[in-house]
Amino acid sequence: MLGAVGFSAEQLEIELKWIDEHVGDKPYGVDIVIPGKYEGKGMDDPAELEAKLRAMVPPEHRAFAKRLLAEHGVPELPEGTQTRELLGWTAATAGPQIEAMLKHPKVKLVANALGTPPAEIIKEIQQSGRLVGALCAASSTRSRTRPRASIS
Repeated sequence: MLGAVGFSAEQLEIELKWIDEHVGDKPYGVDIVIPGKYEGKGMDDPAELEAKLRAMVPPEHRAFAKRLLAEHGVPELPEGTQTRELLGWTAATAGPQIEAMLKHPKVKLVANALGTPPAEIIKEIQQSGRLVGALCAASSTRSRTRPRASIS
């Protein structure tokens, strides 16, 4: 299983290509992260969603985080380094990741680390002949919802 949350679709493509070249004929899976509820759900533009969420973080918190990292010897990123603040935690950002995964026939399982993925994601993955998994806690209530969601 490859955890995809920290990768852009472009970087994920590079990682999947490397895995394809090194696993022989063996299948593998990819783990995505799409929560059932989140601020900005329904927004299709990842850049717009990232800007909205970034604006919600007070400058005092950013200063606190920067100070905390410095106090513990964590170096700042090199000048000019591009970073994404919004990882693959939304349908808008995970959608391009799923597109990348579906180009790789050795990817046989896509699992969502935050429970049941959205129905349209399940359908898209299953229509490609792959399995869909949902990681869940031991709660019996959550376990009962998986079959209704058509989780493989």
